[in-house]
Amino acid sequence: MELKQLRYFVAVAEEKHFGRAAQKLHRSQPPVSTQVRSLERELGVDLLLRTTRSVELTPAGEVFLERVKRVLEVAEEARLSVGLAAQGFVGHLTIGFVSSAALSLLPLALRTFRAAYPQITLNLRELTSAEQRTALLEGAIDVGLVRLPMNTADLSVTDVLEEPLLVALPAEHPLAEAETVTLANLADAPLISFPQHLVPGAHAQLMDLFAERGYTPNIVQEAIHLQTIVSLVASGLGVAVLPASARRSPLAGVVYRRLERDYITSLGLVSQQNSPYPVIANFTRTVLSVAGEAAQLVRAEGEG
Repeated sequence: MELKQLRYFVAVAEEKHFGRAAQKLHRSQPPVSTQVRSLERELGVDLLLRTTRSVELTPAGEVFLERVKRVLEVAEEARLSVGLAAQGFVGHLTIGFVSSAALSLLPLALRTFRAAYPQITLNLRELTSAEQRTALLEGAIDVGLVRLPMNTADLSVTDVLEEPLLVALPAEHPLAEAETVTLANLADAPLISFPQHLVPGAHAQLMDLFAERGYTPNIVQEAIHLQTIVSLVASGLGVAVLPASARRSPLAGVVYRRLERDYITSLGLVSQQNSPYPVIANFTRTVLSVAGEAAQLVRAEGEG
């Protein structure tokens, strides 16, 4: 039983005439008659009562017509879905993201993407950069927003957002009154940092900033998530060097000050190399399309 046979049968049943059905199908009449007759032989029943002037459905034909229409509807839905999936308009997308991305680029990217691709089911997972790398290689996520630099061997990476680094200080800290803070000011200060094994990019950048001036940072506590670090700063446990977007997670008892120079940190979009899934390409284009607007917002945070 072929879909072509079913379509021919439905056309004949609706037109009640082989000639008109053939015209509707843009076929000649003999192939239509042959395919319907072949269908009847396969089923072992007569579906049509034929006369020289018209065609009528048999009782079996009436039952069959009702069910065949549903089959053809499902087949058409499947055909359309396959086409949409091939263009990345339907399907699933699992997105990993570092906590700071949720304060800058991610909300804008998600709103824009959902508006353009409403039939994509999104699954969001908050993961560190190192966790995302593992998840990508294992196929647990499709795309990730990570803090650069990180080990992106075997992955495709695109820089999508740069933002200035700020110093988060307890409100009662002596440096809270300064307009800018130097690394010399922080040379002996207790620092709260991201752990090297889970957020290697941010950790490495902090070490490099201090090493550039001949200092070794005095790291007293580590935390995975940006909001946790801000909370530890508010408790007076130490100070932290964070992306400017941290200001979007306001917490009483924490103030932010600019560094002496415009130190920059970057968010990257990573995925598996040569991914065949068009939905990933569509998400990448969406992120790049909103990155400029997101950059303006985080720059304003850095200058505030």
